[in-house]
Amino acid sequence: MINELIKNKKNLILLIYLFLSSVLIYLYSSSSKIKLTYNLKINADKIINNYNESNLAINSNNFKAIYRQIRNDIGKAEQFNFDFNNALLDYKNNNKISYLGNFFIGISRFGYIIFEVETHKDIDKIKLGSFLENYLEQYFNNRFSNHIENQKKLFFERRSIFLKKYNNIELFLDRIIKFTSNQIYIDKGFLRSFFEDINFVNQNYFSKNIINNYKSKLAEVYQSIENVENNRKINNYEISIYLKNLYCKYCVRTRELAGDLPGDNQVDVLILDRNYNQNDFLEIFNIEYNAFLLPYVTINGKVIGDYYDFKDWYAKQINIDIKDSITNVKNFLMSKEVLDDLYNNLIDLYSNEDIYNDKVKLFMNKNINIIKLIEFTEKKENAFFKLFLFNLIIILFIYLIINFLLFEINLIKNKKL
Repeated sequence: MINELIKNKKNLILLIYLFLSSVLIYLYSSSSKIKLTYNLKINADKIINNYNESNLAINSNNFKAIYRQIRNDIGKAEQFNFDFNNALLDYKNNNKISYLGNFFIGISRFGYIIFEVETHKDIDKIKLGSFLENYLEQYFNNRFSNHIENQKKLFFERRSIFLKKYNNIELFLDRIIKFTSNQIYIDKGFLRSFFEDINFVNQNYFSKNIINNYKSKLAEVYQSIENVENNRKINNYEISIYLKNLYCKYCVRTRELAGDLPGDNQVDVLILDRNYNQNDFLEIFNIEYNAFLLPYVTINGKVIGDYYDFKDWYAKQINIDIKDSITNVKNFLMSKEVLDDLYNNLIDLYSNEDIYNDKVKLFMNKNINIIKLIEFTEKKENAFFKLFLFNLIIILFIYLIINFLLFEINLIKNKKL
């Protein structure tokens, strides 16, 4: 009788709990959070065009790379995430929004900016979209402004970079001109890229007169190359290479260098204690034998010297006309006229604060409405069913525990009887 009464009370309590909890779940779910997703488009073409029209002094290809870096930092760079999180928190507090969290921002594979956030359904969704447009536009323009200011500082170093590059032009000749069997090959593509594909030979840095003279002197270089290719005369050489063995590093390099010479050359490789001895070395080169001197080279009976001497001799076989024409270009580029022109143009571009600031201002003034909200979607999850099911499982679990305890109590009583 007592057990039945306990069971009835237990069931009644569980039913009352189920009813009250279901009401609370319904009230909670009816005012639950929603998930908003915003898609925003970056007008990249407008940004690039604005930059070009402002006549700032780096090329558009470089600026495109800068733009892509700035865009890709959205949602990834630690500094961006820190600043955006603070801005979103300020927006939440200023607009007295009770909940604005679990947000995500990043770039889609189609180049759109995606922003997702959980909030309450009564939020002003259009206002939040305007906040995103304004914040992201300001983010881009701040980054652009910082980059332009850094460029201003960097370009004052152009003069020294310019001098250094052309002062070392001889280092590039081996890459430009190469010998193969019975012909000379000039890598004109490399030559053109070296002399022409350089950012600072353009109207931003040099006057038209300087550029025209530069092109004229380059034409002389290309003409001298054609003359060499069409009229190259091949000399034949008798080359003797004195080695310690066949496999030392410079021994191999010397043999390869000799093999690359054009013409029908006779190359004799002489090994120590096989083809010659230390006394022979002293007689031929008039110096005491020392293993560190090897390899040693003679050409047509004339002593050339060690590997580096042989390499210098090899480099001098480059046609003198090509070297002279390239030297003329080098001397022109390093002349006082060109360097003064470069320096004065940089001064005009950057040291006059009014001119420089006007260009930056022109770019920034044009760079508005570069971020556009395309659409936003709202998703409300049906939380009532999930919470009700979870609640039912809890009640069932309690019910089983109570029944198990009652069963154990009855079992103990039966044993006592």
